[in-house]
Order: sequence, then C-alpha cells, then structure tokens
Amino acid sequence: MRTLCLPEARRKLPGCRIWFVLLCLSGFGCAVAPVDSGRLVPPSGLIQLTHGMEEEFAPAWSPDGRSVAYTLKDRNGNFDIALIDAAGGAPVLLTTNPTYDGLPSWSPDGKWIVFESDRGFHADIWRMDSRGQGLSKLTRSRESNFTPVWSPDGREILYESIPLNNTLSENRELWVMSPSGRDARKISDGFNPDGQAIFFTTGHQHLPAGVSSSDAIRVSKPYEIFTCGLSWSPDGKRIAFESVRHGSVSIWVVNRDGTQPVQLTRDLSNNWHPSWSPDGKQIAFASDRNGQYDIWIMDPDGRQARPITHDPASDFRPDWSPDGRSIVFTSLRTGNADLWKIRIPPG
Repeated sequence: MRTLCLPEARRKLPGCRIWFVLLCLSGFGCAVAPVDSGRLVPPSGLIQLTHGMEEEFAPAWSPDGRSVAYTLKDRNGNFDIALIDAAGGAPVLLTTNPTYDGLPSWSPDGKWIVFESDRGFHADIWRMDSRGQGLSKLTRSRESNFTPVWSPDGREILYESIPLNNTLSENRELWVMSPSGRDARKISDGFNPDGQAIFFTTGHQHLPAGVSSSDAIRVSKPYEIFTCGLSWSPDGKRIAFESVRHGSVSIWVVNRDGTQPVQLTRDLSNNWHPSWSPDGKQIAFASDRNGQYDIWIMDPDGRQARPITHDPASDFRPDWSPDGRSIVFTSLRTGNADLWKIRIPPG
C-alpha cells in the first residue's frame, strides 16, 4: 500500500509517511465527528432547528419541503432516524433500533426513506415509509453497504460498498440498485481507490499496526463530520462524491454510468459532503479551507467557490431545500451538534 505525500509535510516527516485520520463507526461505513465550538451571533437568515442534549447529523429535506429527516444520537449514544418540521419543533423518532440507523435519503415522491443500518450486526441498506413503517432490508450481500441516495427519477438507489477483505480505509465502490434491492451493479471506485491513505479512529489512542504517532496528521477533529457523501445531479446524469484518489479529500463528479470522473476541488484542504442544488447550477459542500469547517457553494465545474457560513465552530453536511432558497446543515456553534438552516443570498 502506498502512503500519501502532502507537500506541506515533506519537510517534517522523513520519507513523507503520512496517514489521514478519520473517525469511523466500528464495523460501519460512515462516521460522526464534533469539535470545540466558538460562539458568534448568528447572521440574519440563520435559524437553529433543533435544541437539547441530543445530537443531530446528516439532514435530508423532504421533497415537499415540509420536513427534514436526519440522524439523531440520543443521550445514551444510540443512533436513530428522526423527523422534524422544516420550521422547527419537536422531533419524531422513525426508528428505535438499539444499534445504528443513519444517513436517511428520501424517494422523489416523498413516500419512502432509505438509510444505512447495522441491524443484525452487518452494514446494509434498509427502506421504510415516511412514517417509519413498512421496514425492509434491501442489500443482502456479504459486503458492507452504506450511504444510500435515491436517484432523482426514483428508479435507482446509489450507495457505497466495501469489498470483502477490505477495511474501512481501503477502496469503497459506488453501486446502484433498484428500489427493491434488485439488479445491483458496480459503477465506479469511490473514496480511496488508490489505497494512498489509511483512515483510523483515534478516540482511544489506537493506531494501526506499523503506524507510529509521528506518522499521523489529523484531517478531522472529534465530532466534526460524517465521512460519506454522495449526491445526484437533478437531471440524474451525474454523481458528486468524495475521494482521496489524488491527495487531499476532494469533491469529484462522475457520469451516472461511472465514466469520466472529474475532480472539482483541487486545494489541499478537506472538502466533504457535496449536495447538488435543485436547479443544478450549484453544489454545496463543507470545507476547512479557511481554517474551520464552513458551508461553501461552487459552480458544478468547481469554479466560483464561496463560503455561506463563517463561524469558528464546524458547519457540515449541507442539504438544499426543494425550492433552492435555503440549506439545512449540522453545526456545533452552540457546543452541541444541532440542525440549522440558512437562507441563500442571491448571486
């Protein structure tokens, strides 16, 4: 396995042995991550949706714009899918699974939600209706399957899969299947196809075999990010995703059939969680290029990138409202992971 060489670290580490650091849920595909937050007065157009001691991640706006599904971490550390009115209010639990449920995605007609779960102690994609009923398991392969995203035409579900005998840090493949879980097929390699980096958890100070603390650099801080991000273009022709195939964590796009991958972000910062606007003219994402994670917007070709949030705390996991006028995201600006929404200024 090759090691990843970053220019700014060559003077510090002999041989440039550098290993990315991420937080990953044990045995599962995506991770949660929070950081110490500063306190700023929210700008106009910024509204906090959730409050309390629970933590909220990975919001997904319903197609009718009335509600937001998201991953809720309760006080006991359990993860479930919850639903809240887009204007705020009391959340409603859709799942009460004692293990992990997360990363919900709506069907275009708003009738169904797919999500990742380790029910049965195996990472799979599941489906339920918008009330949390009609639960069914969609993936049944031996591989670990996660990060489901419904296509705009409702005909396919995109997801990530880790091949057998691979660790979470190694290659993650992009697959599609029908809404019933049939006709699954691989379309592309995803996050780490070149094996250039190892991702590992530092919460208990455990390093992979053969890796010393002097070899490691940090690309995420505690409770900062969900590491998995996929998004369809509104016309269904392209897919945005995260990859480290050319160095730093970057946003890429690929055709629906997996052909012609194009790198959109090329700086040495970390860029996560792409989310295509409903009109297809912009992609929102989380980036730490200003020193902390903020929500940014860029053109679909990667140009004209600009931040829409500015806070010393982390903002991440953006998702557009169906009318394209607002973005909901997770922020740590109160010291807790909560859902916020912000109006998008014109231009």
